[in-house]
Amino acid sequence: MPKRFNVGRTSPQGKQLANAVKRFNERVRYYRGKTDVLLPETVKVKDLRMGVANKREFNRVIKQLESFGRETVKPKVVNKENNIAITKWEYNKNRAELKRVNAERQKLLDKETPYTGTMGSVKRNNMEPVKDNINKLSEPWQVRSFLNKVSKLDDPAHREKRANAYKSQYLHNLSDYLGAEGEELAEILEKIPAEVMYDAYYEDPFLQAQFTSDPLSPNVIVSRLKVHWEDHLQKFYKDEKWVKEINLLGDD
Repeated sequence: MPKRFNVGRTSPQGKQLANAVKRFNERVRYYRGKTDVLLPETVKVKDLRMGVANKREFNRVIKQLESFGRETVKPKVVNKENNIAITKWEYNKNRAELKRVNAERQKLLDKETPYTGTMGSVKRNNMEPVKDNINKLSEPWQVRSFLNKVSKLDDPAHREKRANAYKSQYLHNLSDYLGAEGEELAEILEKIPAEVMYDAYYEDPFLQAQFTSDPLSPNVIVSRLKVHWEDHLQKFYKDEKWVKEINLLGDD
């Protein structure tokens, strides 16, 4: 797996992020009481650090924080009837986040197959585009809830958490439903990164956890899963170092 981008406290990037967060929070506090606009919430360095996986995301976060100021604090009305306005900064931020989230969900929908499996962790309704109904929300707290929801969905840390949960459930089901053969396979597949296992759900329907209701014997199911996993890894990840550590078919 590629190394995670270093934004630790003592790293140059970590210090740059901390300074950007400090300046942003100071500006938010400065404008409190000076405007009726719904201001953005202050942010924590540790929360942003979790979502920075590469330099591109780091630069985007820094640029976004530093762009909050006199011009971007101007109001953007999102509900004329109830006179609810947010800052231009947060409105533009929300538009960009919503675009990324819905683009990702559309990609998942395009890959969706008639096979739904039996695991409840990946549902079709979790792939439907987020409805842009901000102009229909009549209370400030509803607007804030919508903004926070979209930000969370756009957060790489949220996607990472979702992938980790899927992998954990998948490996648990292998051991729980397929006995000793399943436990052995789970130990081998433990080496697969969570995001790779999560993406496999959409690439190969057989790699979904349909084995929980398969009438075939555990050894037959496990043998088929090994072949499919081997084919999948060789097709998409054969040059990755961690793949060389996975021996599914027992070859020397």
